[in-house]
Amino acid sequence: MLTITLPFPPAELFPNRKNGRHWAATSEAKQKAWGDAYTLAHQAVNQHRGEWYPLTGEIPLTITFCPPDKRLRDDDNCLAACKAQVDGVATALTVNDRQFTPITIRRGEPVKNGAVILEIGA
Repeated sequence: MLTITLPFPPAELFPNRKNGRHWAATSEAKQKAWGDAYTLAHQAVNQHRGEWYPLTGEIPLTITFCPPDKRLRDDDNCLAACKAQVDGVATALTVNDRQFTPITIRRGEPVKNGAVILEIGA
């Protein structure tokens, strides 16, 4: 199993926050989220060299959302907000993000600045 801790998605990536705004309004935030996730996933793979191997077939993915505060958030909105991050991780692992199945979503306790914890292959 590979565990990757990512930053909590920025507010502008949450579907309810977009409210019909043009796609370009969130483009920069998506690119940053993708790039950060790619870098962190690449570092995690390098740290586990020898223990980690490219996966084939279905890859179980558990996503734990640890928000930056106690406000309630819908699980489906959190998942949509972190799509760019999941895509970045998939690219770093050289897999197609369609292989992430089943996807389990959990709610964690609030942590300072928030976090998204991905457990891949668990």
